[in-house]
Amino acid sequence: MPSTKSKKKKALIASHMKEILKVLGYSITNEHLRETPKRVARIFYEELDTTRVKSKKVLKKLYSVTKTSYDSMIVFRNHKTQTRCPHHLERVELDISIGYIPNKKLIGLSKLGRIADYFSQGLMLQEEIAESIANGLQQALEPKGVGVCIKAEHGCIKCRGLESKDSDVVTSVMRGIFLDDLSTRTEFLQYLK
Repeated sequence: MPSTKSKKKKALIASHMKEILKVLGYSITNEHLRETPKRVARIFYEELDTTRVKSKKVLKKLYSVTKTSYDSMIVFRNHKTQTRCPHHLERVELDISIGYIPNKKLIGLSKLGRIADYFSQGLMLQEEIAESIANGLQQALEPKGVGVCIKAEHGCIKCRGLESKDSDVVTSVMRGIFLDDLSTRTEFLQYLK
């Protein structure tokens, strides 16, 4: 059941959205627009209100660590998630791959996807997401190395500025042996092909 606080936030967002539509010359009594402010409020609340999903409690649960003697590379590839661009509020479709080499600690494989989702919530730059994932894994696991590669399709590139329909942006972050050792970095990048 939604809390009073979430209901108030959604009502306030809907109220502002209604005013924005009016300023742009739209009739809010139009049958297709009548519920639009509420729908947009729900979307914005669910996707952008990081206070409801980003907390130390949630983060601690994501990094539940187990001990291991396994010391070879683990690669979690092509996890699909999304964020929104902080410059235009346009959607950014993300394809995130994460690799690490354990150093006596590991986390469940599904946690890697949840960690990617966690750091993608809100208004985020692609580069910030990659850094946050790598830094979080480095701090929690103290692995021999971490690599994060994100390929993204930016709504703002497709719809604004360049108006390019087929452009991706790729960012990567390497830590530890992934940064210092060319053969380890190459092995990780080979797995992503």
